[in-house]
Amino acid sequence: MIKKIRSILPFLIIAIVLMFYMGEGQEGDMFQGVKPIAVHNSYFVYDLVEQKSLPCAEAIEVLGISRGYEYYFNCLKSEHIYLVRDNVVIDVNEALDKNLIYLEDLYNYGIADRWEVDYE
Repeated sequence: MIKKIRSILPFLIIAIVLMFYMGEGQEGDMFQGVKPIAVHNSYFVYDLVEQKSLPCAEAIEVLGISRGYEYYFNCLKSEHIYLVRDNVVIDVNEALDKNLIYLEDLYNYGIADRWEVDYE
């Protein structure tokens, strides 16, 4: 049994190293050849649905309410919107949670849409 493990171990180590290496490259490859839509507080902002013409499920994705407006995406695309700085990639939901970007900023950059909210 130990001989079998010893004979397989080098292949397992190589496979793990290759998976780690390939995973590192794929994240950076998402943005290859794509210019950011905007630069926000030193973060490059990408909307890969629009910039790479990715398919997007048709539905209203509500982001939140701020200053009398409800902000939304016109399709389910939050998993394809990123802020990138110094090789750190943050998806838009995390960026909103950490106040790295605000709903109005997404609207001003043409990424999100909004409609007025009636507070009655």
